[in-house]
Amino acid sequence: MSEAGLLLIILGAIAIAVMYGSSERLSNCASCGKHLTVKMNRYWYTKDGENVPVCTKCNKKLS
Repeated sequence: MSEAGLLLIILGAIAIAVMYGSSERLSNCASCGKHLTVKMNRYWYTKDGENVPVCTKCNKKLS
């Protein structure tokens, strides 16, 4: 893999981490409000016309 390709992958990973960490809507469970770290699984549901994340525990309750 070229250095430019590796750099793009690293920058993309950093951008995703910043996006999830800085957005209150994307970093908290829409059901219980628990903070979702970057490594946690997110399950997506549509609420009021928007896709919102929920944690694993709330996903089991909603399913």
